[in-house]
Amino acid sequence: MVLTVDMDNIPQSVAAKFGSPNARPRVLRTYDPHAGWMDRTSKAFLTLEVAAELKAAGITLVVAKWKRQLHQISLLHLELPPR
Repeated sequence: MVLTVDMDNIPQSVAAKFGSPNARPRVLRTYDPHAGWMDRTSKAFLTLEVAAELKAAGITLVVAKWKRQLHQISLLHLELPPR
């Protein structure tokens, strides 16, 4: 099974952080200020929709991985579409 990701749904600032417009990072860990760091079992792609859902749930930071790169990304500074 091949998962496809619409590249327009990956935030440009996230792709830039990974150094490639083709980056498709997956969320490995999330940070909730009240609960701390939590590992993610789903490893979802960090799309605009996923970022908006996480932010609405109170998540402020994510650790995302693409290829061999790991980056911490603040959801507070991401420009997300209004819900």
